Amino acid sequence: MSGAVFAAIFKEYFLIGGCMETIRVGDLQNGMVLAEDVHDMYGRRLLTAGCVINEKNLEILKTWGISDVCVTVESKIALGIQHTEKKNEPVSGESLELFSLVDRNDPLIREIWQQSISIRSKRPYDRFLKNTKEVAPPQRNSLPANPAAIIEMGEFTALPEVYNHILSVINDERSSAIDISDAVTKDPSFTSRLLNLANSSFYALKNSVDTVSKAVSIIGTRQLGTLALGISISRSFFKRGENDASLTEFWRHSIATAIAARTLAIFLKEKNTERYFIGGLLHDIGKLLLYTRLHDAVYYIDTICRSHSLTQFTAERSILGFSHSDIGRELCLKLNMPENLLAMITDHHSVAESLRPFEATIIHFADIIVNGIKKGSSGELYVPPLQEAAREYLSLKPAAIDAVVRQVETHSEEITEIMLHD
Repeated sequence: MSGAVFAAIFKEYFLIGGCMETIRVGDLQNGMVLAEDVHDMYGRRLLTAGCVINEKNLEILKTWGISDVCVTVESKIALGIQHTEKKNEPVSGESLELFSLVDRNDPLIREIWQQSISIRSKRPYDRFLKNTKEVAPPQRNSLPANPAAIIEMGEFTALPEVYNHILSVINDERSSAIDISDAVTKDPSFTSRLLNLANSSFYALKNSVDTVSKAVSIIGTRQLGTLALGISISRSFFKRGENDASLTEFWRHSIATAIAARTLAIFLKEKNTERYFIGGLLHDIGKLLLYTRLHDAVYYIDTICRSHSLTQFTAERSILGFSHSDIGRELCLKLNMPENLLAMITDHHSVAESLRPFEATIIHFADIIVNGIKKGSSGELYVPPLQEAAREYLSLKPAAIDAVVRQVETHSEEITEIMLHD
């Protein structure tokens, strides 16, 4: 009897009436029986419904970062484990305020809301504080006239030489795997960081990658080049504020968004998923420049967001006349970044205006998810509303959001350590 036939029979005869329960992988015991197939983030089936849990199966689930599975209630009872009805997580005032700008009846938003309540009840998070301190608005003549002026303020961080080598390779259609390998290996510490990322549990490659040329052969020439480009930029900017707790939280949010964006791209069957990882990583780079160069104005923007229940994007445009996305665009142009990254950084708050709306949508929705579960912080106080123009590109079932959140929760700390710390 084939596995597919067995699974169909199992579901028909043993799962009538929904006699199943979702359980954390850490709470699984040998002898429990899976009630549903288990798939990895790529949609590949790892274990089949009806499979009896043993040590080997547990190892597979942990290796692939699976956080919870459905088991039959009967198998729990047979092991002497009492079945408990699932209770709704308590909803806090902080959660209600965090989601106050979105429609919680929307199926996708509702799933993020439920994930948020569950996750944030299990780990500490910052309280949603009302800012009662009076902050004077900045003088108009003290503010830069346009986003390009922000870029020119202060000393611009010099990017490592490896950035220019990689950029020239990516922009040359004749470039080969050898060319990208040669460009990356010019910086030994950079090479080490890239290989550590390729060998992380997030990529879950079957074999260890010990050379850049091998990484290129597995991940792809342009994909690896895009990845190297993003690492180079993020490292350069991180070094300026690595002792600032707010900036550390900023990068935690950015890395979580990168993981979410790449996972969404896989679900939506995109080919070059690394560009979405880097788009997520750098999507709020304009906020970083605002924070480091207009700190007082940023504090006032934060005050206005709190007192008027606004997103930062809206408040920035009202007070400055432009947003962090506009600043990000200027930085992209200055660094000659590829057009797809330009669209993700510039348009994730304005999908309807984008020439690459699909790419902008993935970053937009990844940002919504990560703001919802409060993984790190870019300073945003509320979950941004889901733009209507983005909906046609989100052919996702709400259940996919669970897999995205699981990837973020499982891999964020490891990727943060690899990307930011020596």
